[in-house]
Amino acid sequence: MFYYRGLSEWKQEQGIAKAESYETCRNQYDVIYLDITRFISRSRTNGRNIVADLQLAVIEELQQAFPNCVNENEIYLPDALLGISHATKSRFIIIMDEWDALFRKAKNDNSM
Repeated sequence: MFYYRGLSEWKQEQGIAKAESYETCRNQYDVIYLDITRFISRSRTNGRNIVADLQLAVIEELQQAFPNCVNENEIYLPDALLGISHATKSRFIIIMDEWDALFRKAKNDNSM
């Protein structure tokens, strides 16, 4: 999920608005929030290719938000972010909630 600089409701719900630096940092960065557990549970690949699927999902949102900065055939998230950063001088904050879910879910699956 991609959150624009102007979106403050999410930050308040997450308790970030309570931080001392909130007002000075507010709307300075675009935020990519990834809920890995939720993504895995909604994945159509049953756990296969989760990283590739996750990259493509984020890239699709970034293409909508930055249509002239992300190649329509892009499949690598770092390259998409780099293209946006070079074109717009934007910086991103990436929040990965439940980042270890993939390891927990796949611990007995040797094919991943």
